[in-house]
Amino acid sequence: MQTKEQSDTTNALMELHDLLRVGDALLSACRDPLSKIIRIGSRSGFSHAVIVTGRDQLTEAYDHGMTPGEDDDGIYQLTISDYVHRTGLQRVLVRRPTVVDRQRVEEVAEHLQQHSPGFPTVGMLCLALCGLSAPVLRLLPEKLEHRFTVRQIRQAADGTRRMHCAETLTRIYYASGVPLRFNSPRLAHHIKHLGGAQITEDPSRLPNLPRSADPGQWPGTDNRWKAAIQLTYCLRALCETWHERATAEDPVDLADLVLPGDFVTAWPFETVAEFRKTGNRWVKVAG
Repeated sequence: MQTKEQSDTTNALMELHDLLRVGDALLSACRDPLSKIIRIGSRSGFSHAVIVTGRDQLTEAYDHGMTPGEDDDGIYQLTISDYVHRTGLQRVLVRRPTVVDRQRVEEVAEHLQQHSPGFPTVGMLCLALCGLSAPVLRLLPEKLEHRFTVRQIRQAADGTRRMHCAETLTRIYYASGVPLRFNSPRLAHHIKHLGGAQITEDPSRLPNLPRSADPGQWPGTDNRWKAAIQLTYCLRALCETWHERATAEDPVDLADLVLPGDFVTAWPFETVAEFRKTGNRWVKVAG
């Protein structure tokens, strides 16, 4: 017999199944520390974005291995059930584009699944720092403000070589005929210093990198000595990745600087529904 919590989750799952269409964006927030950092840095209630790309199929960019290296993981496909049962999930907002070629969404998502770019784990921290530092940058003299802002942009951006979650949605929508406009971009200060940023890169030209973990897996070990070695590796990889980002000269476009919260007010989208988890119960609060 189902508990009340299991029944609420099942009902939420059934409602999502009935509501969702190919092309819908699902914005979410979780309890984990990385989600909180992204939400604080982006001044938004959402830290992750996935897109519906088939019947009971979602597509996302995610670092399931939680590795600081950025030449692994990338684009994954998962079911709605996997998504709803994700540990720590607290809030889900469904946004639907009013103009979209749904067949093209499926085609582009399948191509990304087969030719996955890496996930910019450190790049997401760079984007969060961009959001946090914007008020301070505005206090600097004009030339210094521009210099440090552009430097941050260069460190955060990486073209299509690596793609984070909101960037993946942006590029799929762009390739599927959605005339995207972000009305209140979270990184508006940085976008202004790019000087008329556009979405310029087509996701058809991509590398194909290995995934380092299965969806839902987390790295770790019960052996404390192995854990210490693993931590040392992570710190070293983090330093190497940070340095590589600081010296790279990847092309920059608007998609690099899009964050999950930007889709809350993006055009041409409308809100279909919102679900929140109160205690152990899922409640539909909108739609």
